[in-house]
Amino acid sequence: MAIETETNVPPKFRAGDTTKWTVTYADYPASSWSLIYYFKRPSEPTIEIKASASGDNFAVTISAEDSTMFKAGRWMWHARAEKQSEGAIVAESGTVDVLPDPSAVDIGESFAVKALELVEASLAGDLVTAQESISIAGVDITKMGISERFDLRDRLKAEVSRERTRAILKEGSDMPGRQGYQVRFKNG
Repeated sequence: MAIETETNVPPKFRAGDTTKWTVTYADYPASSWSLIYYFKRPSEPTIEIKASASGDNFAVTISAEDSTMFKAGRWMWHARAEKQSEGAIVAESGTVDVLPDPSAVDIGESFAVKALELVEASLAGDLVTAQESISIAGVDITKMGISERFDLRDRLKAEVSRERTRAILKEGSDMPGRQGYQVRFKNG
């Protein structure tokens, strides 16, 4: 499936994904003007994305690598047209919502992550020696059975998944639409 090319700055894109759009400014044709997009968010450095000429249109691509520079949240942008003999002017401005890159979400080393690693290592080690109990000098020692460890692994995987989802939502919590819906019910 090809990456879709929007007809203007998209209202949102995901960090870590390639984003493309084309734009036309009748007063600033790409055949004689250059265009640079400036993206800014409080406490973040300004990110510059240069457009390329495609006839009188501008083609803009934010590569997957470049999009990782965007922290999740709302960013302001300005499209600045420049022409050596004319000067520079902001052709357009607006906002864009950047969604978090799921592959970059760091949930840290929670208990669930650590326990999942240990349980999976235990299961991998016991695939060869699946002895669940032993008796030494009359003392019986029993360890958790393989089926119990598989159940525990599944529960821990679910917990890690929930933690990652919470971290993604937290990263994007200052984005519009994340506040939920208000509903009022009436009788009759």
